[in-house]
Amino acid sequence: MLNCRHCHAEFPSGIGVNEQALHGVTMAGLHHRCPHCGTEEEYYTNDYHAAVSVEEIEHDSGSHDSDAPEVAMRREEANRMSAYGVGA
Repeated sequence: MLNCRHCHAEFPSGIGVNEQALHGVTMAGLHHRCPHCGTEEEYYTNDYHAAVSVEEIEHDSGSHDSDAPEVAMRREEANRMSAYGVGA
């Protein structure tokens, strides 16, 4: 996952690994275009972050109540990202 430097929206990078594996490699000057605003930028290792899974969302919130607004919102985001093959 990346955050656009222009509009700050989060978008999938196409690199589907966990956080530990992500920082075990060096990525330098990879170009990505934000699907939200269309800005293309170069990104480096520290710009990337792993998507969270639904289980991590529920654990972090301290709740397994899928009706809680923040859990439901983060669950929807995780499900959307899993469609890209990220965080699966």
